Amino acid sequence: MIKSLINKRAAIYLRCSTDKQDLSTTHQRSEILRLAQPGGYLIAVEEVDEGVSGSSMKGRFGLDRLLREAMTPQRRFDYILVYDYSRLSRGTPFEAIALIQRLRDVGVEVISVTEPLSGNDIDYVMIPLRQMEAHTQVKKTSKNTLLGQTARAKKGAWIGGAPPHGYDLVYVNPKGDVYARIRSLESGERVLLKPDGSFDRMLAKKERTIRSNEDRTRLALGTPERVERVRRIFALYIEGYGYKAIADRLNHEGILSPRNGNYSDSAKAGWSRSTIKSILDNPVYTGDSTWNRRTGGKFHRRSGGQAVERPLVERGKVERNDAADHVTATNAHPAIVDHETFEHVQRLQRNRRTAPPHRTGRGKDSRYLLSGKVRCEHCGHSYIGQSVNKGTPRRDGTRVQTFYYMCGGYAAKGTSMCLKAPLPKDTIESAVLEVIGKQVRAFIEDGGDALLRKVIKKALAPDPAADDSRKRLEQKASEVGRRIDELIDSLTPTNKEFVDRKLETLKTERGQLNDQLAELGAQQGRLGSIDALAGEALEIMRGFKEAFAEGTLEEQKELVSLMVEKVDVDPVGRTARCYIRKFPAPSCLGTGNLMQVVAGAGFEPATFGL
Repeated sequence: MIKSLINKRAAIYLRCSTDKQDLSTTHQRSEILRLAQPGGYLIAVEEVDEGVSGSSMKGRFGLDRLLREAMTPQRRFDYILVYDYSRLSRGTPFEAIALIQRLRDVGVEVISVTEPLSGNDIDYVMIPLRQMEAHTQVKKTSKNTLLGQTARAKKGAWIGGAPPHGYDLVYVNPKGDVYARIRSLESGERVLLKPDGSFDRMLAKKERTIRSNEDRTRLALGTPERVERVRRIFALYIEGYGYKAIADRLNHEGILSPRNGNYSDSAKAGWSRSTIKSILDNPVYTGDSTWNRRTGGKFHRRSGGQAVERPLVERGKVERNDAADHVTATNAHPAIVDHETFEHVQRLQRNRRTAPPHRTGRGKDSRYLLSGKVRCEHCGHSYIGQSVNKGTPRRDGTRVQTFYYMCGGYAAKGTSMCLKAPLPKDTIESAVLEVIGKQVRAFIEDGGDALLRKVIKKALAPDPAADDSRKRLEQKASEVGRRIDELIDSLTPTNKEFVDRKLETLKTERGQLNDQLAELGAQQGRLGSIDALAGEALEIMRGFKEAFAEGTLEEQKELVSLMVEKVDVDPVGRTARCYIRKFPAPSCLGTGNLMQVVAGAGFEPATFGL
């Protein structure tokens, strides 16, 4: 008995969602320890996910660590103890069963100290029932939350998210008195201020301030410098400055942008076109609060004035809502610009022909072969495609276009971030293709010719099963022909209608069989001279650049994506370092799978001037 108790190594998993009514992790821990002790479990690991919903795996790093350790032979536990099964998952019953079964398959059992299971097949009935109850409760909470947010938004409350640049977030009690103020810093941190604006303390990441359900959050004017900066952005745009020109000006002056790139690992510090446009587009600066412009809910969205359940395929996706579903409260907070100024800027934006400051999602159809591959060594941004109209319009109204790769840092933030050093599209793409062609030709001339010929022969060798397929098709066609003859022989005025229908069906079937036989014959004809085909394929590879030009855009981009890892550009020295897939020496390949060996060969750099 003592040995069995010692062997019951266990891990504790605790989770508490953002719902204030949810069980605290402190309470869960004490109950698990109290109820697990009589069972003799020895706690070796504890993982906690604080303030995370159980409806998905997103952000549940503690559980992810447990699952990864559970899959290893060195794991320190054979049981995972939870307060109840909803701690593990509040997703659909299928997700919960899959998760528990995944652990059982490697010898780890999940134990709920408040919902003990039998350990046999009846568990597969009880777990879904409990999970459905938990999942239903989550969806009910989601709907109630959405209805509550709608009611607060109609009264001018600020519903979630960092306040826009130029505003602070204030907490107001039912009497209308401000008792706390939160300011977002450019560092990404938040500071808690007293009602008079003096410093109270720094807030930890994701820390939630304690307030009652009757309290409300509203926007209040931030620092005078930030308020004046927003007004200046609107004024500069009206004066004729574009998004990038405004961003460039602010960057040159050393003014930090909102959160200064600290909100994302991939974001770069400084003002950008998208930052400027987001300010100019936001009606919040007129003093009106508009909520529900977008939907990103897991279960419900507001539509037609109601909380409507989202289809499974849409859950979690961010989508724009119709204007009729926006919730607007006028004069909800102090304005920074008046309505006339805001509307004037909107009209100017509609009339000006400016390059889009945001990604448009057309990368798949982009004419730029190196999209996502080219990076600037000077500022670290990726290069983007850009077209320039030249000369006077033609008679049909069109203009001559020249295509370039432009540093995204300069395109978004101007010379404060990087140099204006556009690369002609044809120049850099031709140089990269030339490097690929040289790599291919060098491989063939170094002995790869014989190896590739062998691989091609093996790939194009006739399929031994083709003869069997042809024989089966011929026999079936012969049988259909015999049945057709029998029907024709049995034709009488009485059964003519029935026989005609049957004959039509059989003739269609015979036609399909003949088509299949013809296709087999064509294939065998095409494979008649494997040596000739192999030689032709090798000639195409030697003339790589010419063959590449004959491919479709999709085929070209797929090949470039396979062969090119990245292209680092030095805009000062006008050079580029292209990392091309490395072909191993033919002598090292043996008789293995060529594509597998090449795929694992890595990349090597090749430098060329621009």
